[in-house]
Amino acid sequence: MFALAAIILGLYLALFGPDLPYRVDESQKSPLDSQLFRDLLSTLTQSELMGGNTFEVLVNGDNFYPAELAEIRRAQRTINLEAYIFHRSKIGEQFVAALTERARVGVQVKIVLDYIGCFSTSKKLFQGVRSRRWTSRVVSQPASGLTAAGE
Repeated sequence: MFALAAIILGLYLALFGPDLPYRVDESQKSPLDSQLFRDLLSTLTQSELMGGNTFEVLVNGDNFYPAELAEIRRAQRTINLEAYIFHRSKIGEQFVAALTERARVGVQVKIVLDYIGCFSTSKKLFQGVRSRRWTSRVVSQPASGLTAAGE
């Protein structure tokens, strides 16, 4: 009984507990190309920064989805897509069609979907996608045996 209460408390704190306190001292004002800024960004994102890359800020779905679809359609070797929410919709069907087309021409397609974010998505969305070049995983699935989209 104690173990169950401890698990429930731990789950509650993990889901609803306070966020980690990140604070950046505003007085630093380091130039974006400085080593200090790169170190700060690497620490905050918990990832190694690699040189020679560029990026473009896409502020909403109206900008993001067409740009991502264009890159998917240009892929030659691999596509690695991770999504929290993936629903049957006009844009969702465009993504499945673009990913399927790339898999058919030999591009390795790997998709990671969040269990909660795609719970209401029907498996039918992915029904036509059965290829050696296409793999999908649903993560954060509870142990109850429930299944979600793409499985």
